Amino acid sequence: LQGICDELIRVGNYSAACISLFDESRRLVAIAEAGMGKEFLPMAESLKYNELPYCTQRALERPGALTIEELSSTCADCLLVKKCHGKRLIIIRLEYDGKVYGLLAVFAPTGFTTVTKEVESALFGEVAEDIAFALHDIELEEERKRGLEKLQKTLEDTVHVLALVVEMRDPYTAGHQRRVAYLARAIAKEIGLSNKKIKTIYMAGIVHDIGKISVPGEILSKPSKLSKTEMDLIKSHVQVGYDILKEIEFPWPIAQIVFQHHERMDGFGYPQGLTNEKILLEARILGLADVVEAMTSHRPYRPALGIEKALEEILKNRGILYDTRVVDACLRLFTEKGFKFE
Repeated sequence: LQGICDELIRVGNYSAACISLFDESRRLVAIAEAGMGKEFLPMAESLKYNELPYCTQRALERPGALTIEELSSTCADCLLVKKCHGKRLIIIRLEYDGKVYGLLAVFAPTGFTTVTKEVESALFGEVAEDIAFALHDIELEEERKRGLEKLQKTLEDTVHVLALVVEMRDPYTAGHQRRVAYLARAIAKEIGLSNKKIKTIYMAGIVHDIGKISVPGEILSKPSKLSKTEMDLIKSHVQVGYDILKEIEFPWPIAQIVFQHHERMDGFGYPQGLTNEKILLEARILGLADVVEAMTSHRPYRPALGIEKALEEILKNRGILYDTRVVDACLRLFTEKGFKFE
């Protein structure tokens, strides 16, 4: 808008130009100007529609350019009557698809013209239409962004509700998913992944054990070693989690990450026996964070092993079970950067 005002002065040789837009309370606010003086910009901020100068109201009530040959003699109530003495005003509303966004006003010395009034009027009609179309396009983009933000907030709320469902059934692992997500996010940042991937890993971490809702509570809280049948039920939680999450249209590949977070680099993980790069990087990060958090937390069948044991485990299996880059990032977080679970 400022560039348009500047060009009207530079190329069109007009003496001044101003673009004003309606704010949310329908006050007409000067947004950009050239040749008016910076003190002009705040002058209209206190004016509502019914308080506007006569020339402004006339322009807003009709389509096309309105030309006033001698502003000071026609609009005695104009805010700039002294400043605009001896000036001719061309003023036109900025309208697109029935919505009026504001006004374009251009000032010229009385008698100044390089074209006929008809051509000048048509010219400003095109300029105003282009400005209004651009404002409309920006408005649509802002609405789209607000809609996406609202949708993402809804999806994130859904993720957190799903996490609570698991934790209410399994009090021994209450907070486990949140802590795993917290560590996985920190590892992703340490590696230098994009903000989108960091967000994806965190969201997957929040619900990585959602499939445990299919596991009987007495197995989840069993204070002794599990049988093979019971262990198979526990392992099935990744498939169940995938089946639940794939039905939700997330903007992130959460279902696949959850499905793969128990895969290991050597192919001896589950459920698919994937190896190395066939495992999503996000799943490699989440899987390692899951191991570290589980070893540092109390379980029904054993006390917490502590962070030293957890770091010893991932270092011993660096490049075997766990991704080398992921292990190194996790070790740096705990040994150099003072990472602690919230």
